Amino acid sequence: LIYGMNKEQLRPCDFAVRDEIKHFLKDSEKASMVPAVQLQNLAKETRILNAQNAVLAFYCRNYWDPRAFGDLLIQLTPPASKEEHHMEWQSVSAEFLRTMSKANISKVQRYQDRARHDAFTTFRDNIKAECKDLWVESNMEKWVFNTGPNLGECLERNTDTPYPFHRGGKAPYGDGVYVVREASLCCDEAVTTPDGSKQMLLSRCVTGRYSVGKSGMDKPSLLPSSNTKTFHSSVDNVAEPMTFILQSHEYLYPAYLITYRD
Repeated sequence: LIYGMNKEQLRPCDFAVRDEIKHFLKDSEKASMVPAVQLQNLAKETRILNAQNAVLAFYCRNYWDPRAFGDLLIQLTPPASKEEHHMEWQSVSAEFLRTMSKANISKVQRYQDRARHDAFTTFRDNIKAECKDLWVESNMEKWVFNTGPNLGECLERNTDTPYPFHRGGKAPYGDGVYVVREASLCCDEAVTTPDGSKQMLLSRCVTGRYSVGKSGMDKPSLLPSSNTKTFHSSVDNVAEPMTFILQSHEYLYPAYLITYRD
């Protein structure tokens, strides 16, 4: 809705004739769910949301959709179908194909777990409160990719984490959960399933304040002028981070499961 309205330079609040849409816009404004656009200032906005923010608009909207109850993995429809979810499929696949242009996507599934999403939102809000005036949403909340074995089964069972914890020789920037900004950076680690396809997660990630990690570190560096408090996460490069090292899966919400072939 937000992506489509901005593209046409219309205001979502003028389009919101249904109560559920009005409620979504109010909740989004309170939670600051769309970092690139403050909803209360949309009358002054003329720019079109970029691909990642389009994904975020869909991501936030659908968790409060009544269809979120029931199955945890909801398959989206590709653009050719012109059905309900085709724009969401297009936005998610565009972010994946941005660095995986030779891949052929066979399936995109939205992961809908209200309890898990609420826990992630609470964790995010706690980090935001810790950061206070230092919180910068565009820097401290990201869309990230990761891969591994049995991703779909982990999400369907809802008992195992799809985010493996790396230590020692497999942790060049310190121990933790490794996620990356671009799909191509983790494609070599993707496990081929019996039918020849591979899977990757597109997750919402709160990074908080971060510093450069080093091999052998079991937690992020200490904050300046502190003997006890550490940065929230570690990265490969502070200026242009591409790899984030997190202390637990609480920093992540697995929003979309992408199935593809090389």
